Amino acid sequence: MFKNLEDAILLILETQKRLENKLDAILQITWSRKDVARYLKKSTKTVDNYIKNGKLQEGKHFVKENGRLLFYPEAVIDFKKDLIKPKKINKVEKQLHPISKKILHKIN
Repeated sequence: MFKNLEDAILLILETQKRLENKLDAILQITWSRKDVARYLKKSTKTVDNYIKNGKLQEGKHFVKENGRLLFYPEAVIDFKKDLIKPKKINKVEKQLHPISKKILHKIN
């Protein structure tokens, strides 16, 4: 029984190493603006706006080479993680009109 378990663990470790190597190869390739838009599930215009607004920064997320934008996959993946973080919602105290306040104060 343990022999089969050891073989299974070795197979899993080999598969994991092979997948890590494939992932490293994929991440070394730069992405185009269209690839980034597809990954973020946004339009290319939105990607352009992220660049214009400074959310995607040259040198950190992409480089310009021969007039083309080449994006670093790891930086874009990190950008997406930051993009989908839940936004903090501030509670706002209800404000009543002065007349409503007087009426409600008399009822209580």
